[in-house]
Formats: sequence, C-alpha cells, structure tokens
Amino acid sequence: MRSFVVFALLTVIAAGCAVATVDLNGYVGLDEKILTENNTNSYFWNRATLGLKAYSPISQWVLAYGEVRFRTLDGSSALTTVDLANRDKVSPYELELREAYIDFIKFPYKFIDTRVGKQRIDWDNFDPYDLSDPLDYTEKIPTNALKFKATLGESVLSAVAIPVFVPSLMSSNYLDYVNDHVRGLTPAGQTLSTIETSVTLPAGRTDNSMFGVRWEKKIMMFNASLSYFNGRDSIPNFNNITFTSSGTGEVAGRATLDYPKIEVVSYDLKTELKGIGFWIKGGFYKPNNVIQQVFTPTSAATTETPNYTKYVIGTDFSLPNGFYVNAQLVHGFFDERGGELNNYIQARTEKILLDGSAKFTFAWLGEWQNRNVVGNLFNPELSLYPTKDSSIAFGSYSIYGEPGSRISQWNPLDQVYLKFNYNF
Repeated sequence: MRSFVVFALLTVIAAGCAVATVDLNGYVGLDEKILTENNTNSYFWNRATLGLKAYSPISQWVLAYGEVRFRTLDGSSALTTVDLANRDKVSPYELELREAYIDFIKFPYKFIDTRVGKQRIDWDNFDPYDLSDPLDYTEKIPTNALKFKATLGESVLSAVAIPVFVPSLMSSNYLDYVNDHVRGLTPAGQTLSTIETSVTLPAGRTDNSMFGVRWEKKIMMFNASLSYFNGRDSIPNFNNITFTSSGTGEVAGRATLDYPKIEVVSYDLKTELKGIGFWIKGGFYKPNNVIQQVFTPTSAATTETPNYTKYVIGTDFSLPNGFYVNAQLVHGFFDERGGELNNYIQARTEKILLDGSAKFTFAWLGEWQNRNVVGNLFNPELSLYPTKDSSIAFGSYSIYGEPGSRISQWNPLDQVYLKFNYNF
C-alpha cells in the first residue's frame, strides 16, 4: 500500500511538471548516530532521507508549494520468520507529507495575503515539536492551518487558525521519563508493582481549535512584534496519577496525561548596533486549569500550575578572522511550566576554515539552579563542503546533568555522529 502511495505521489508531481511551470528541488541525506555512554557503541539513529519540494506559480495571484519526505527508519523490525518475508519489516521507512499549501496573493482584499493548507507557522507555541531526535528541540511539525497576513502601512498584522490540535512527537525514551516521574511520587514505604499510562487528546471540535494574532512593526532601530496565542500546550501534562493497593506493601500506579489549554502573550525585539545583533523575547503564559492530581490509598493532593513568564536575551556577532559567536540566556525551557522554570545559557561559536570549504563549530548548553551549574552539554562539530550544495559533518555530544536537572534526562545520549547532505 505504501509503495502505491509513493508511486502515486511521484506520478502527480511528474504530471504537474508537464502541465504547469514547476520548480522541483530537494535534498538527500544520511544520518548516523552511535551512542557512546558506558561504551554501548549501539546505533541510536540510522536514517537515509530523500526530500522533494515542488513550487508552482499557478497564476500571478495564486502560488502552490508542497514537500514530501521519504526516510528509512533506524533498523529492521523483524521479530518472526514471517516478518523476514515482509519488506516493511526488513527495511522499514516512513513517508511524510511535510507541507502542502496554496498562497492567494491580495485576497480577499488587496492588502491581505492568504495561505491555506499544511504549513509551518514560525511563531512560538503553534507548531508541535518533533522530538524523535531528543537533542534537536528546534524541529517542528507543520500543521493544517489558515493564515492571513495584512500589510497596513508600516505594520504587518497576521492571524492564524488551526482547526485540529496535533500533539508533539515525543522521543523513543519518553515512556522511561513518564515511568520515572510516577516512581518519584510512589508513597513512602510502598513498592511500585506496575505502571499503566494513557493519554487524553482533545476532541476534534471547534472549541478545541487554536488561533492567534501577531502585530509586527519597525520602531526606530528595533524590529518589534507582539502576539497572542489561544490554544493548547503540545507537550503532555501529568493530569492524574493514582496509586492503588496491589498487595501487602505494594501499589500499582496509573498515570493519565493530557494537553491543557493555555493563553500566551509574547513579544520580540531585535536590533543591530555596529554589526552586533541583540534580541530579547518573552512570553506571559496563562494556563487554564492545568493541574496534577495524585491519589494514594491514604491521601489525595492537587497541584495547580500558576501563571509564569519565559524569556530569552541574546546577542551575536562576527569577527574579522572568520569567527561567529552566538550566545543567549534562557529562562524556561520549551517543556517547562509554572514554578519549574530553570535557567540556561546557550552559546555557539563557528570558525570558517580553508577558505570556506570547512567549518568548525562548538556549541554549549549549560543549566544552573540556585547559582550552581547542574548540567552541561557540549557539541563540537567539523563540517566539510566538497561542493556548494553538499556537506559532510562529524560531531559528538558529551552530556552530564546532576540528578533532578533538565539536562540529566539526556545523560544516556552521549554520542558521535556522521551526516551527509546534498541539496539539488
């Protein structure tokens, strides 16, 4: 069935190229990651990717764009002798429609552009995260949306509506994190015998649709924006954790996760002064009845997440000798809420080598609590550019976080990696 879908998509693309002006391009990549923690030397990631992008100006006022991605999965999933005769088990892959939208220029009014379809919304809070690679928390999942962009003199006013909620794609070890959270709440003196988990998704109703507006304008030397979001947090919340007696000195745990409603008012200021970039952005989060209930055989407790504020303060600059530096202070990571916000420093330096045919990058993420550094993530990388459209990257991650820190969740992910990429 999947082979038929692939064939049908390629046929549609080829037919489109034959009847209309279509700009077809894409990318090919290979990504290998090997875990080095405790000398496991096991492959964590083994993926080849083919991406195809098609862009077509249907008319002067209507434009269409689409992207599909074919990607092999990390290894064979064959478990039985029958599976060995199943290509999807022996050599599994995934087919994903990344984006597919139409732009209507100057519609419905001459100062408004409209985009409809599956698209990437480059605002915070809208698109869910793709955490299949847990160390890449910048990857997002495009969603079906309706977007209006109105140019009003020197200001731009945008509005977005997403009809149906899409949760974030969590990492393969997310269940371990959930189980550890439940274990940490086990009643004193009791042994946890079993853990059951379930997730409650918002119903596909209009009252669960998400929307937002954003105003942008250049004010003096600043590029400024102010936005409002009304929707749901795409990262699961521990809504209900119940422990019931399962024997003498034993309890069984059950956790229910949900996706709470939130409202966010956020701002963004950017400027450049003598070649040095500065930015500050933040958001005021108003959770709507975000609670965690914990029930034991002898007690009950409810914790409600209060309003909270996240912010980022950053700078970047280039030096004449080919160095680029980027650093920012982060208060509140993407998956933190309420009183659990921690502080981080993200820093990155790049050095161009061999007249641009190579680049060395060193990135650092540090976490501190109560004025003490409790976690470090180091990421050196050497990139080679055989041609202007191709790259080869060698790198590693070295991670240590003290127990209870956010970075400690990544402790098992020390790794080395090798990436190939070609754009056409």
